[in-house]
Amino acid sequence: MKKTNILIISGFLGSGKTTFIKKYIKEAESLEKTVIIENEFGEVGIDGEILKKEGINVKEINSGCICCSVSGSFKDSIKNIKKSFDPDTIIIEPSGVAKLSEIEDICRKYPEEFKILQKITIVDPFLYKMYTLNFGEFYIDQVKNSNIILFSRYSKFIEDENSLKEIIDDIMSKNKKTHIVENEWTSFNSFNLIYKENLNNSEEINQVDIAEHSCCGHSHDGHSHDEHLHKHSCCGHSHDEHLHNDDFESIAIHSKKIFTENEIRKTLNNFNNNDFGSIVRCKGTVKSESGYYRINFVPKEINIESDFKAENTIIIVIGRNLNKNKISKLFC
Repeated sequence: MKKTNILIISGFLGSGKTTFIKKYIKEAESLEKTVIIENEFGEVGIDGEILKKEGINVKEINSGCICCSVSGSFKDSIKNIKKSFDPDTIIIEPSGVAKLSEIEDICRKYPEEFKILQKITIVDPFLYKMYTLNFGEFYIDQVKNSNIILFSRYSKFIEDENSLKEIIDDIMSKNKKTHIVENEWTSFNSFNLIYKENLNNSEEINQVDIAEHSCCGHSHDGHSHDEHLHKHSCCGHSHDEHLHNDDFESIAIHSKKIFTENEIRKTLNNFNNNDFGSIVRCKGTVKSESGYYRINFVPKEINIESDFKAENTIIIVIGRNLNKNKISKLFC
């Protein structure tokens, strides 16, 4: 039986996993036999919808983390995908607090059917120290069990005259075998990085085909087969869910309010203090005067983009000790 490659793209909440997968989709030689398993918090998926617009098969597993509360769904998913599609590659994007070690253990239960190609962890250098200190159990597990480390916001971090040496030294103290890529994502081809045959030293990874950064140049339209493993409905009010023994919570908000860019930026900036709980991630879409804004928040970083393709508003907030009433009022 031909084995299906499994590519795991791990990383804490808001690290840039979906952004990297979008880069990979553009640079891959072929995606006709590729399926993505997208796992998110709560009843509503956001990143899965983003990836579907790239024209690729996406299977969503929401309402929990694939390494714990919905691990049965994950096991069934990879088996069903293998049976139904027989793909060459399955890309797994776990939730931000999933343990990479546990996802790997599940995948290795079927050695005759699957082969783990790479275990990539995306690290935001601006937040590495804070997350290591505050969310060590999940965060360090992702670092310790990866074989490739990529930095998001690399150029901005270097431009701010920060040094990666201390972070790299700490990563290497936890995982001496991992390959750390000290380059901006735009400087290398992700497909070549992932399928590089010889990964015996980090220099080869760091220098992988930097001169060959290019897109595959063809459309992937027509390859999408949407299927939600968990259905949800927009009821106009918030849903919340407790995860990982109540360590993390999520709330989903459906807002009808129209925001200016300054107003939504000010709203998101409130999450940098603890008045609303310890918020580590907010993402989604809100209405603007001319369409929609796609919003992304991690501590001390806010990104707002116009999104004219959005069809409705949904905001997901993730953190600890969330003041759900105060958070909901911000968007009403």
